[in-house]
Amino acid sequence: DGLPLSTAHLAVHDHAAVGRFVDLADEPSARYPGDGARTLTDAVLGDEQFNDPRWIGFEGTDFLAVVDLGERVTVEQVSARFFQNAASWIWLPRRLQVEVSVDGEQFIPFAQAQHEIGDREQGSIIHEMSAIGDPTTARYVRVYAEGIRQCPEWHPGAGGPAWIFIDEIRVNPKSP
Repeated sequence: DGLPLSTAHLAVHDHAAVGRFVDLADEPSARYPGDGARTLTDAVLGDEQFNDPRWIGFEGTDFLAVVDLGERVTVEQVSARFFQNAASWIWLPRRLQVEVSVDGEQFIPFAQAQHEIGDREQGSIIHEMSAIGDPTTARYVRVYAEGIRQCPEWHPGAGGPAWIFIDEIRVNPKSP
């Protein structure tokens, strides 16, 4: 009858890296590729299901990426959203380290972030880690997330490869 069956809303979260090029040190897993590196700067956040294509997954490794902001900007905050679901072998990184550069060759430390969420927390947890530093002019932002790499000894998958899931790198986020 020409009537809509349903409606959908897509929240876009503005920041200085939206649509910018991301160079990944490692490609995401073929099992959880999202839309590749562009998933990290598309301004759309993943939901509480790890199979949401807004999340990209990296198995048994740390996460490392460089975002090219396209021009020099004043960087005050760099945030990255991560996912944890221990039952699915996915954990938050131990720490987030951010470095900046004007030329893409020489990087200097900007800031770090950690969290207080335990490895044994149950259910799906989305946590944004924010590295806040002194305002610094940069064109390139290098983001390193140190993963746990292997499932802990108490976990049924002990010794197996652990996952890092990430859905967005936000530079100077303008929304929560």
